[in-house]
Amino acid sequence: MVVADSYDVVVLGSGMAGLATVLAASERGLRPLLIEKSEKLGGGTTNSYGLIWIGDNHLARAAGYEDNRADIVRYLRFLAGGEERDANLLAFVDWSPRALQFFESCGVSFRLTHGITDHYYGVTPGARGEGRTVEAELISGDDLGAWRDRVRVPVGVPFFVTAEEQIAWGGINRFSNWDQTLVRERRERDIRGKGVGLICQFLKSILARAVPILTGERIEHLTLEGKRVSGIELSDGRQIAAHRGVSWPRGVMNRIGIWYTTSKVCRTGYHYTRRRSQATVCCLRLKSAPQFGRSATTCNSSSRFSSRQILRTKNHRPISPGSSNCAVRTPSSLTKRASDLPTNHISRGWCQRCAISILPPTAIRICPAI
Repeated sequence: MVVADSYDVVVLGSGMAGLATVLAASERGLRPLLIEKSEKLGGGTTNSYGLIWIGDNHLARAAGYEDNRADIVRYLRFLAGGEERDANLLAFVDWSPRALQFFESCGVSFRLTHGITDHYYGVTPGARGEGRTVEAELISGDDLGAWRDRVRVPVGVPFFVTAEEQIAWGGINRFSNWDQTLVRERRERDIRGKGVGLICQFLKSILARAVPILTGERIEHLTLEGKRVSGIELSDGRQIAAHRGVSWPRGVMNRIGIWYTTSKVCRTGYHYTRRRSQATVCCLRLKSAPQFGRSATTCNSSSRFSSRQILRTKNHRPISPGSSNCAVRTPSSLTKRASDLPTNHISRGWCQRCAISILPPTAIRICPAI
């Protein structure tokens, strides 16, 4: 596999979010590169059941289940408990069924999961007994060819069955009641389901498109050209250009230590551009773990806060709103005052005076979106 020095999209992390981004980019005609710091792919997704909740999906409709948008929205609003962002919630409701069909058209096989109800079925309006949960079809590790042993596999976990089968057979604590002949056969064929199967399904489609993948590579930092992110630099000094963008999940962002903001003009030192829903976010993640609980933000506009919106963290006493200045108190090399930030990067829902937040676990989030 030849890795070039430039791509349209560079994707960091090979969990579900990363693989979905790579597959979508490739299907849309872009040239993506996938980079994983571990030697094996899959991330935390391989530890999961791999279940996907999508209301009014096409698999449920084909099976005769009835659902409607109003009930889906009502149920999700109940789950959110008044903390939802309306645009995000409605986008999920409207686009998740289309996303499922899109990835199915890319070659990823899904199945409806029977036996799983909405968590609050029978408790809240809008809930459904079945039909909103799907999972990946079982897949053999042999289908991945040389990449068979390069997917992270959890130890001691029965991932060779579907979630539906596990429920029907009495659950994980009644393994002795499972069909042992079928279990033995699937183990011999290296059958994979749940989160492992979901990763393998996506990886199979990605490999079919000859997308280059780098494993065991650590990212040193993002590279810039003027006011835009231009690519990445690996720990060995190699640079890879990304003409259309760099995509990373939050976990990766926390590890490489960056500022980020949605504003195209807010570029005061440690800022990189990243869109996060409809809100402007300006935050710092320190590379130094010992700084946990030693940094804070302060704010003069106390009217924007309530006591519940100041989140306490370990070994830290939050600074009360109304302190003398708005500043990020960090090592001097990383200090930035709110007065240094252009006012046009501040959005509704954030503190109108400082709009600064430090991501946990480094310190506290003083200005959460309201």
